Amino acid sequence: AHMYRRHKIAVVIPAYNEAKLIATTIRGVPNYVDLIIPVNDASKDETADVVRILAAKNKKIRFVNLNENSGVGGAIMAGHEQA
Repeated sequence: AHMYRRHKIAVVIPAYNEAKLIATTIRGVPNYVDLIIPVNDASKDETADVVRILAAKNKKIRFVNLNENSGVGGAIMAGHEQA
C-alpha cells in the first residue's frame, strides 16, 4: 500500500442514485489514496451493482451499502466508521 508521509489516505464517497457517474468518480481517485469507501445510501438505481463490479476488480475499494437512506451526513459517517 502507498503511504503519504507515513499516513494512509482514505476517501469516502457518499452516493445516492449515482449509477451513471459513480464509476467515473471512483476511477478519478488519485493513486496515492490507499482506501476508497463508496457508501451507497439506499439508492433506488443500480449504484450498488456498479460499485460491486468495480470492487471485485480493485482491492482498494471497501463498499458500504446502507439499506436505509441516511442522507449525505449519515453516509459520510458510515464511511468514516468503515475507514
